[in-house]
Amino acid sequence: MPTATATDLLLLLQRAAAARDPDVRADTLDEAMRSGLPAAASDVVALAHTAEQRAAVLMWMRLFPGAADLAFIAACQAAETPAVRAAAASALQLVPLDAAAGRYQQALRDPDVSVRVRAVRTLGERREPAASPLLTGALADPDEGVRSWATWALERCQ
Repeated sequence: MPTATATDLLLLLQRAAAARDPDVRADTLDEAMRSGLPAAASDVVALAHTAEQRAAVLMWMRLFPGAADLAFIAACQAAETPAVRAAAASALQLVPLDAAAGRYQQALRDPDVSVRVRAVRTLGERREPAASPLLTGALADPDEGVRSWATWALERCQ
């Protein structure tokens, strides 16, 4: 199969992200990978400007951890759309904790509760004791859901 352009690859990622059927999503991601996505990853990331495009690229990064790009994740944390900021908080799990700590702090201060919950859950999924100081601060969050997830996450990180 010939190598696709970065624009074609970004469209495939968007189609995969929009697919409700997991089989369609998997097939579309496989097509993107066979079409040269790993080699064109930086070009695809550079083209992702809309919320839909950024969400699609973040989904791909989570499925293929070698594609994690901290600069892109950081840019997504500044998005207007809470869904993109929440996806960026999830993608932080792909980056070593010491490199992602400042980004986690930003997510834990986000005005949208879904972003804060996602950051706390992702920290808990890491199961790293070094995440405890970040999670301790979340115990004082004004939202009960964030506090509850922070308790869960702290138990997992001990």
